Amino acid sequence: MMSWDLILLPLAAGVLVLLSHIPLGVQVLGRGVVFLDLAMAQLAALGGQITSLYFPDKLWIAAGGVSLALCGAAWVALISRHYAHHREAMIGCLYVACVCIGLILDSQSHGAFAHKSSHGDILWVNPEQLIPLFAVALLVIATRWSYTQLTNGLLFYPLFALSVTLSVDLLGVYLVFASLIVPALLIRVCSCPLWVGYFAGIGGYAAGCLLALWQDWPAGASIVVMLMLTAIAAALSFSGVRRLALFS
Repeated sequence: MMSWDLILLPLAAGVLVLLSHIPLGVQVLGRGVVFLDLAMAQLAALGGQITSLYFPDKLWIAAGGVSLALCGAAWVALISRHYAHHREAMIGCLYVACVCIGLILDSQSHGAFAHKSSHGDILWVNPEQLIPLFAVALLVIATRWSYTQLTNGLLFYPLFALSVTLSVDLLGVYLVFASLIVPALLIRVCSCPLWVGYFAGIGGYAAGCLLALWQDWPAGASIVVMLMLTAIAAALSFSGVRRLALFS
């Protein structure tokens, strides 16, 4: 028997993450910096990994992740101004470097930090972890409505780094990437409103959590797959409804 209560907290975490990540993901696609989310997520994971070697307390680990991600955000803002044509390649190199440094540190400590940072453990979220996710979701929404869109690079990059850092430990790098890009890609490709992306994203999280519990599969991987499937279904449905409206 499967306890339905087990998916309530993970689903709440997923909704909060989507509230902040979908508007940011739309901006990522608009700016043409797809590697940015992967690089920021990996920077946050690496910052936490390095900090954990000296300060194993969770608060220090989180602070280390935020600090390194903010440094990365400042660097990306700088190269976006001076090396716009090579920005994506440079961000990709940053991501690869962070992955390799993390693997080296992980092999030396004989731990599983890098594996955890890749996959996350959203099924075991606790209520306290929802508080910072709620705070950053409110911040992103308030910023979006205050400035219409996150067009100011000085504001976008730090906010992006903070949002990704808070979610990467809970979701893992892969699920952070999917949460940012998949619903945003649906919105931009189909020219549909934000609520369609939120609907597909929440459906993907719910289906992925249920599938993980039912089949005892990795939660992060299950949610990523279901996010993609629900986005495809939403795209087909939205396109079909729009065609019917044109012919009616």
